[in-house]
Amino acid sequence: LAVGVLAAKNSSPIVLAGNKLDTAQKDVLNTKVIDKVTQIGGLGNEDAVKSIVDMQEKTKYTVETIEELNVAIKKADANDVIIFEPEKDTNISDSFKIATNKAITVEFDGVFKQSITIDMPNGDVKNFGEISDDIRIDNIKKGTLINEGSIQGIDIYSKNGCKIENTSDGDIWIIT
Repeated sequence: LAVGVLAAKNSSPIVLAGNKLDTAQKDVLNTKVIDKVTQIGGLGNEDAVKSIVDMQEKTKYTVETIEELNVAIKKADANDVIIFEPEKDTNISDSFKIATNKAITVEFDGVFKQSITIDMPNGDVKNFGEISDDIRIDNIKKGTLINEGSIQGIDIYSKNGCKIENTSDGDIWIIT
């Protein structure tokens, strides 16, 4: 545990692991974006280190329905990107909620006719599509939503506030 002082100085967490990660460790690690994994000590925990590295690899999922979105969120690991892009000439006409503690990015690219609720304390949200109802933000990583599309309204309920980045191509009509 002598490495703890260096880890504290560098703001780097330490994970004590045996030969494999348990479910609680995986759940915690899926809420973090890890830049570098360093194995300290002797042999025996290679499988645990490999699991951490595998979880941090970026995977892109492209989904077309709310059901596929929910499945992708359950399958996703930290750093993954889920692109919600309905089939061409198809709209999403139902309200839905995205709720996860995982450190993932969800991108909207298409036409969404009803409200979308965001509860992603460790996640990022980007909009490239057209959202003709409101986005309700209950919680979002560092309070940031990036918009390059069109959003009718944004309702912010996060007790931490919210930072909205609206690019030159983005339109937001109402913010409350």
